[in-house]
Amino acid sequence: MSIEVPYGIDSSLKLDVPAESVIGACESMSGERAAHARAETAAALTKPIQFPPLIESVVPGDHVTVAIDPEVPQGDSIVAAVVESLRRAGVVARDITLLYATDPAHATNGHHAALEKFLPDETRGEIHIVYHDPAKRDDLSYLAATERGRGVYLHRAICDADFVVPIACTHSGAALGCYAAGSTIYPLFSDEATRRRYRSPRLLDFNAEIEDQARSEIEEVTWLLGSQFGIQVVPGRADTVLAVLTGEINAVFERARELHEAAWHKDLAARPSLVVATIAGDPASQTWDNLGRALSAAANIVADNGSIAICCDLATDPGPAILALAGMDDRRRAIHEIRKVRPLDSSAALMLTRALERARVYLLSRLDEGVVEALDVAAVDSAEDIERLVKRHKSCIVLAGAQHATAYAAENGALR
Repeated sequence: MSIEVPYGIDSSLKLDVPAESVIGACESMSGERAAHARAETAAALTKPIQFPPLIESVVPGDHVTVAIDPEVPQGDSIVAAVVESLRRAGVVARDITLLYATDPAHATNGHHAALEKFLPDETRGEIHIVYHDPAKRDDLSYLAATERGRGVYLHRAICDADFVVPIACTHSGAALGCYAAGSTIYPLFSDEATRRRYRSPRLLDFNAEIEDQARSEIEEVTWLLGSQFGIQVVPGRADTVLAVLTGEINAVFERARELHEAAWHKDLAARPSLVVATIAGDPASQTWDNLGRALSAAANIVADNGSIAICCDLATDPGPAILALAGMDDRRRAIHEIRKVRPLDSSAALMLTRALERARVYLLSRLDEGVVEALDVAAVDSAEDIERLVKRHKSCIVLAGAQHATAYAAENGALR
């Protein structure tokens, strides 16, 4: 069976594989993506889960901070719908802050201007658009101390707000960092020391006890903040939105997880010799973090000494952890340094090393070939090369949107 699988920003693979070999190939939504996401959000805000409509939850004079996970698909359209609802409730534009967990450099790379195109004309220049930098102490406020005596610092736009609207991208239950409903607030908008602590090697190793501690702390911080409302966006294929859920933060989180698992999870009877994993979506989706997620999902099901082919449009320069892998002949020593220092791209680097221990890795991207080869990864020039690779293997599974997909193989047990 011939299928077309999207990858990158606007590319696709033409593969000859059975339909049942494709995981996560959710049907694309009809119509304009941005318009659909905006309408879906507007409707969800009028019928939240276990919570009053947003328009009834805020009053004129409230200072509202919308805290946005940068991985949310069609994020600008969703934010615009939230702003529109707040304005209908009487909240003036100057009392609205849009807080992004994004490097401030994005503001000079066109994100700020692109975002304002989605906002009403009368709000442009009035709404505050802020980019969180965990290293800037002046931007942080002390919230409280946890039961363990750990001080909690969050961006002051969150602490000073009368009402916080966190917008999160839903990930699978096995996704690193997604432990509780409040993860979009904490540690995402906390200080650098806290974020570094959440890159602990024990969390990267999926230590259940440490995960429970992280979940408990996030829930405690959410309670201390008094944050009860949340928005979860369940991603679809190629930067589409499957669902937008709003309401009581924990109820929304659990329901979104259920929808995500139904769309993106599959159990396999056996491990394939080849896993083709695609990362589809806008430039914000083409990240090293998503490469790490895709590698983790693929390594979880590929046969021993098999092959993993990643197809994406990643073009961002590698971070310190990836550079450490490329710069050291001794991979074990590099991993030791990464675990000790815990740079921002620790997860991606460690997922890459685990994938390489299990399979041969091929990468179709926009990265320099020298950078790819230095990581012991085979650089692929074109989609046609991936299509030829599929024909050489007896068994193949396609993870379409692998940054979201999860699968487990019954044969030999699942890996984590």
